[in-house]
Amino acid sequence: KNVRHLSAPYFGSSLDATPSPDPFDDIDSATVAPLLKIAQAHFTSQALATVVKLAIPDILASSDVDMTVSEISLQLPDKPNEEALMRVMRLLSTIGIFTEKVRNDDRVEFGLTASGNLLRNSNSSNSGTLSDFILHYSEKSMWNAWAELPDYIAGKTSTPPFDVANKGMNIVQHYQENSKSSQYRNGVARFVSSNEISSVVNGFDWSTLNNKTVVDIGGGYGNLMGGIKDSYPEVNCVCLDLPSVIDDSDYLRLEGVSMVGGDMFIPATIPKCDAILAKHVLCDWSDNDVVQALKSFNLVLPEDGKVIIADAVLLDGEAAMNTPQVQGFMDVMLLLVGGRMERSTCQWRRLAKEAGFDIEGTKSTNSLALNITVLTKT
Repeated sequence: KNVRHLSAPYFGSSLDATPSPDPFDDIDSATVAPLLKIAQAHFTSQALATVVKLAIPDILASSDVDMTVSEISLQLPDKPNEEALMRVMRLLSTIGIFTEKVRNDDRVEFGLTASGNLLRNSNSSNSGTLSDFILHYSEKSMWNAWAELPDYIAGKTSTPPFDVANKGMNIVQHYQENSKSSQYRNGVARFVSSNEISSVVNGFDWSTLNNKTVVDIGGGYGNLMGGIKDSYPEVNCVCLDLPSVIDDSDYLRLEGVSMVGGDMFIPATIPKCDAILAKHVLCDWSDNDVVQALKSFNLVLPEDGKVIIADAVLLDGEAAMNTPQVQGFMDVMLLLVGGRMERSTCQWRRLAKEAGFDIEGTKSTNSLALNITVLTKT
């Protein structure tokens, strides 16, 4: 006999004759709530992606007053599902993306918070926008890769999760064939790197190297060295990269910066210097490769020489507990696509020791993905 029940099927049925014991009876609710918040975090990230794709923050920003869902819907194409939009925006108001007010007629109005304002697509510029982060993290090619992470960690496959989720296509191939994905990724890169030159310039006292030589390993076209030279003209600045990169930089020669072709693994190709700078270079290599590169630097540098590493440094041990760190999230995303890895202080200390260095100190900068770590010879 078919009977219709009022209980929502998603959350289970009340047909059980014997009530089940509450599974949380012996659990502190203060412990449960934070765990559920973490488990449900993808609800809000997908809701964020939805409103960014629909340009809801831009619509709200274009109005001088808060708007109801019906008023917002009038500016959307087709015929939006107003009830669904209301429920998504209501969720996002609980995490500080939208303001929410009830009018005298019991209709709800939404407005933008300071955080929500950062998600406007119209904020896009040469420095990127936070909406690019949302769209990059949530697009299907990246989102589906997370479902493949357990098998990758369990050792059932050595293929990066992103490649498995995208039918063998790696991240580089994906960007080459999907211009919209590449646009999101490039926006993220611009946002993260927009202030990195100033972070390096201000993150170390380069005046201690006046009349001395600094070699920027993997320095590309010399922009970072150019920034240091502008602020510290008495520092001798050298940019070293593969010969093919240096040859390609002929039209971009920067005044006061020497461009040299070489290889960090071959000491003979590194000019005589007093300090070696490596920004976002060593993070692209395995531990064994990093040790070999550091040993190469050790052979080139004088006894009082320094290695200045400009990379994200993760917290570790007790300092990392209950301390969410942007760099940590970015590191796991890089794991997902089979890319570089960020390292913690103890990891850097171990690699430095193997290559004959000690860590003199590490300091943070105003860049999301960059700390300054200084090594000296043991």
